[in-house]
Amino acid sequence: MSLPFKIKSLNDVAESLRSLYKEVEGGFVLDVDGVESKEDVEKLQATLQKERQAAKDLKSKVDELSKKIQKPGDTDPSAQLQAALKELEEQKNKLTETKGRLHSKVLESEISAAIGETKGNQKILAKLIKDNLKVVEDESGQMKVVVVDENGNPRIKDAKGSVMQPVELLQEWKKDPDLAHAFYAQEKSGTGAPSHHSGAGTNSAKELKTEKDKVSFIAEHGFDAFTKLSKE
Repeated sequence: MSLPFKIKSLNDVAESLRSLYKEVEGGFVLDVDGVESKEDVEKLQATLQKERQAAKDLKSKVDELSKKIQKPGDTDPSAQLQAALKELEEQKNKLTETKGRLHSKVLESEISAAIGETKGNQKILAKLIKDNLKVVEDESGQMKVVVVDENGNPRIKDAKGSVMQPVELLQEWKKDPDLAHAFYAQEKSGTGAPSHHSGAGTNSAKELKTEKDKVSFIAEHGFDAFTKLSKE
């Protein structure tokens, strides 16, 4: 069985496995490459804010030089303006690139944290939940991840209009008997193992119409078999 990504205490795993974990806020996580930490995201978020400010400053410089051209003085600012415009364009491209990187890191970090908190199987759940999430930007420019419905709109969870968070969606899945085997801490219903679609004879990913079908197929046949299914 795969190791849980996040644990509250090293006592939750065998002593021989404890060296594989590193301490973070709220517990311990597997020390592996390819998983974005909260610290990684915060650093990139800070970089994005600096680049936004740099672009804003350059825009002000361009506006000021443009006004000088409209009212020529002793010095022709045309060359300075062209240089500033070029610098501004480069800064905008840099900003777009950083924003794209942050978008990806925020999404992967949130997914890993949510699966770890609910003691789910990273390999099974990461791809499945990703299709139900969207990164949005709030008024302050901070990026956050929300659950979306089938139309791509934020999923509302209550009468107050609160938007569902990734960990809440996983908690919902965890309570579903057909999805419970994708989590390490399974609730025992007292009625035996949960029934699920075996996936026997399945050749196309399109035949697995719901998350339940996908999780059941992976649990029985393995993630590699799932990735090899035809997309047609």
